[in-house]
Amino acid sequence: MRDEHQMSIGGLIASLRERQGWSQRALAKWVGIDQSAVSRIEAGRRRLSADELQRFADALHVSADELLGAAPAVYSLVTDDAAEAAAAPPLAMRGQRMHASQAPPEHAALEHVVRPAPRHAFRSYVAGPAAPFGRSGLAGLPDEVAGVARDWFALRELAGVSEPAQRWSTGHSAEGKPGRVAHTAASLRRGAPDADVLYDRVARFWRSELHIDPDDGPLPDLVPLLEDGYGAQVIVARVAGTTAPASSADAPTAAEMPVAAAFADAGIPFVYVNAARPVVLQRFALAHAFAHLVLGHGDVVDHHIEWSRNVPPEAAANDFAEELLAPVRAVQRWYESRAASRLTDVDDLLHLGNAFGISPWAALYRSRAAGRLHGKQFHLLRSELRRHEWELLPRQAYLGGLRDTLTHLTPDEALPAGEYGGPAVLRVPAAMRAGALSAVRDGRLSLEGAAAVLHLEPGELAEQFARLGLE
Repeated sequence: MRDEHQMSIGGLIASLRERQGWSQRALAKWVGIDQSAVSRIEAGRRRLSADELQRFADALHVSADELLGAAPAVYSLVTDDAAEAAAAPPLAMRGQRMHASQAPPEHAALEHVVRPAPRHAFRSYVAGPAAPFGRSGLAGLPDEVAGVARDWFALRELAGVSEPAQRWSTGHSAEGKPGRVAHTAASLRRGAPDADVLYDRVARFWRSELHIDPDDGPLPDLVPLLEDGYGAQVIVARVAGTTAPASSADAPTAAEMPVAAAFADAGIPFVYVNAARPVVLQRFALAHAFAHLVLGHGDVVDHHIEWSRNVPPEAAANDFAEELLAPVRAVQRWYESRAASRLTDVDDLLHLGNAFGISPWAALYRSRAAGRLHGKQFHLLRSELRRHEWELLPRQAYLGGLRDTLTHLTPDEALPAGEYGGPAVLRVPAAMRAGALSAVRDGRLSLEGAAAVLHLEPGELAEQFARLGLE
């Protein structure tokens, strides 16, 4: 049975969708539900959860309050579970609580860093961009990653830092506005990209902003580049592994765990990449997540890389990532330097992929964009890649190639799925290491507390300090 409040919000969603030129299918993919569910919501025959409400708001360039403003009775539009989730207290933190005798009063700011968090407890982002992390959540974000983000803010609080961070940009933004602009990452416009933006040009702009020649390649090391050049806090974590029995219905699989995420809180941008995948796929996922951040798509958790052109934000992020990692002109020069008069083959794609740190599939499409592949030759190579799909990444890893932070963190570059090990945080943002070191040296944080924040054993951290002469 339909009620007038459900019909009001459904009608507003339909109107906003049509104004943006989206089909129900495209909107459904962006929100993460079936097209039939979108149809029922727009017709007022299905209720929205709080999580779905926020995802619709993000996609349609409005706030959740604006969608709810379509109907006076707010709580009639959401399920009972959603209302209960919205009233839940802030989430607790990861790790073990420090005993009171182990931490002096000045350590109290970090007490919430080391409390355990329930798994899969995160809710949609509904409190606004200025809310402290932990009072809002991002649906689908792994607990390990959210714990690092909250620890980041706890260390910042311990150091007494309160001013907002700003990103600086020169030249032209993605919307084509000239001049020098300052903005916080959280202020970027959410939702679907504009159809008339050429995202390869936006990628070249950002290569320039990161002090890399827009037409040169490859990128030297994407992780420190994003942290030092843009101010993003990069988290590398392995979240696909599990210690649960293979037959357990609750055991997560690699396919269920997100490959990357981009989110902002209190003006601080965070980017996460899953290390339980081959390095070339990690590198693309990291560039893809960075695209979501700078193109203003809002908070995004990618459970896989969506290649359909029917999902505008994903298509935009893919176009951006391809050009950021392997500019067309650089690919053309790579082929020219090899003086190859013969037809391009799979070995060429493997070598091109290693030169730029991309997969053979990405190398195939960059070769076509560079004018090296046409028609029948492209389709033949694509068929050959499909036939040898499972051996290509190990072959590429064996041949060697670009080395960076991700290859250092994942030395076995192309293991079969499920063999990367159990869940672990492999890298926290560099700012956290500096903050933890400063806090330990000043006596504001115990060695045990610093080790918990940095996801290290206390003995391991003490050994690192001793080796560096920081005892």
